[in-house]
Amino acid sequence: MRVPRKRADGREIYFHRNSVQEPGFDSLEVGARVRFVEEQGEKGPQASRVTPLGEHAPE
Repeated sequence: MRVPRKRADGREIYFHRNSVQEPGFDSLEVGARVRFVEEQGEKGPQASRVTPLGEHAPE
């Protein structure tokens, strides 16, 4: 499963649930802020080493 995230510059970047560090993908909620490393994947830019920051983006 690839999940899109919007970057601050408005681009979407995808990540696979297995790239989410502890506490893991199932702990993420819509709007959760994360830190990640951007890499070039087979289908374009993707996030790896996704780390939840424990906060939500302002609405």
